[in-house]
Amino acid sequence: MDMAEIAAWYRPGCARLARPTTPIAVAHLGDTHIRTIDVAVPPGTTRFQIGIQLDTMFDLTIHLCRQISVFRRIRDLILPRLMCGALSVAAAEVAAP
Repeated sequence: MDMAEIAAWYRPGCARLARPTTPIAVAHLGDTHIRTIDVAVPPGTTRFQIGIQLDTMFDLTIHLCRQISVFRRIRDLILPRLMCGALSVAAAEVAAP
């Protein structure tokens, strides 16, 4: 999953949420009926705090995806050299503290 897919998954636009994706199951249920349904919403400060936590998690997800792509590139560069013997793991282990 790349970063664009993650962004599309976690932060969909309001227009995407407003579009119906499936037909309405009850034919007579209209906009006026929907608007009369009471919905419990947490206070503004709670919504703000949740938003901060979700943004932090989203940012961490993006950061981890970038790290994964770096590790994949490193693997793709090093693995062929290891397989053909051009690079030795024993020498790397000795050099590491």
